[in-house]
Formats: sequence, C-alpha cells, structure tokens
Amino acid sequence: MAEEHHHLRQTAPTREDEYFAREDRERIERLRAERQQAQQTASGLTCPRCQAKMVEETHEGVLIDRCEGCGGVWLDPGELQVLTVKSGGSGIFGWLSGKR
Repeated sequence: MAEEHHHLRQTAPTREDEYFAREDRERIERLRAERQQAQQTASGLTCPRCQAKMVEETHEGVLIDRCEGCGGVWLDPGELQVLTVKSGGSGIFGWLSGKR
C-alpha cells in the first residue's frame, strides 16, 4: 500500500484533474462572493424612507426593522398580523391592521 500511495503522488495532473481543480476554485470563489453579498444584505438594510441604517429589534417576540435615522419601524409580511394577535387586536396594532 505504501508503494501504491507513493505511485499516486508522482502521477502528473491530467486534464481532468486540472478541469476539476479549476471548477472547484471557481465554485469556491462564487460561494465566497455569494456569502459576502448575503452578509452585506443582512447587515446593510437601509431605510426606504431616509436611507439610514436599519437595525433589527425584537418586539413581542417578533423581529422588526427600525431605522436609526428617522425612527421608522418596518414590518415584514405577516409580522403585523402576529403583533395584532399578541396585542389582542387592540391598540396601535389593531388600528394598523384595520381591526378597530
């Protein structure tokens, strides 16, 4: 087995080896770029009103986006309904969802 392993190390790379090595490098570069883009998107939310940085906060167990510039609060689809149910349909969440 030692001879077999030694023989494998001395074999010159084939075109197939070079092809897969290149494919692997390109795939790794694409994955790194995608990961970097996702990290920038997740940490780089901007307010649609004033373009300031948005921060994620938890309110009543729901993750909401709040603007550090204008103080606006932005809800993702379904979050208003969850907050309305948690508040019993009253208050500002009931008003916003049309359940007065």
